Amino acid sequence: MAAPVWKPFLIALAIAGTLNAAYAADVRYFRYKNAEGSTVISPAIPPEFASKGYSIINSKGRVLEEIPPALTEQQLLEKREEEIRELAAEGQEAQKRSSDAALLKLYSTVPDIERARSRAIADIEDRIKITNGNISRLKTQREEKEKVAADRERAGKAVPERVLRDIASIDDEIELQLLEIDRRRQDQVFVGERFDQETQRLKRLLGIIDDKGQLIERKAVEALRPEQLGGIWQSRDKAGNRYEWIINPKGSFSWVSNQADRGKLLILGSWGVEKGVLVITSEMRQISAPDGATNTSTSEEQRKATVISIEENEFVVLMESGEELRFYRGN
Repeated sequence: MAAPVWKPFLIALAIAGTLNAAYAADVRYFRYKNAEGSTVISPAIPPEFASKGYSIINSKGRVLEEIPPALTEQQLLEKREEEIRELAAEGQEAQKRSSDAALLKLYSTVPDIERARSRAIADIEDRIKITNGNISRLKTQREEKEKVAADRERAGKAVPERVLRDIASIDDEIELQLLEIDRRRQDQVFVGERFDQETQRLKRLLGIIDDKGQLIERKAVEALRPEQLGGIWQSRDKAGNRYEWIINPKGSFSWVSNQADRGKLLILGSWGVEKGVLVITSEMRQISAPDGATNTSTSEEQRKATVISIEENEFVVLMESGEELRFYRGN
């Protein structure tokens, strides 16, 4: 049976309608405010109104895109200034992170940085002592020159010009040395203040104090079991000293400290746990000097260390001095 002649016509009409609808959907208009403040919708927008912002809509009035008003010269200046400020803040934050990383690389505990501070101050003090020694030597030389001058005057003779020049030169040198001492005293103050600031920063990084400088309580591990600490534990500080702590879960221990200078300390004793706090009692100490000489003694020294974290192969204790020691399970 032949297909009705009107069927292809209907199909063509439907296709045309679809194409027209698709074309209508693609038509875009500009919606903007004219000089009188009235809303205008048109296929084009005059340049003088484009800078004031407009909307792009389709034939059904749906907003496809919003174009904000162009920034004024003052707004552009403020935006640029804000961008510069943000870049500077980002750079400052990056520098702060870098400084913090360097600080943690240098010092792992507060006592580490406190020892470094003491060494730095002592080094400057040693230099001041050397300078004072130079001044004493110069004063002795001056006294000798003055004696020569006095002897000449008592003999009724003129003091040689050379002697007078030497005395004046010594006086100038003494003045310079005194100025050097003043400068080094200022260095001591500067170094002390810098270390104080870095110590506070390190305490914040280590979680010892908060951003306001208030002490953060370091809580002991709850329900710490003696068997968790049993085994061989090792540690090492930045000075190169190595530690080995052999802990017997039944209450005895041995501690070996191998110093960077090849000295050695051996401690034997007992230990116990009281609410997450290790109570360590030293019973025998043996100190070995780098040359091999040893000194053995008995003692009943007792110390406490708070276990602030513990895992299968690592634990951290906080000593009474505030120093943190981190131990790793040895082989």
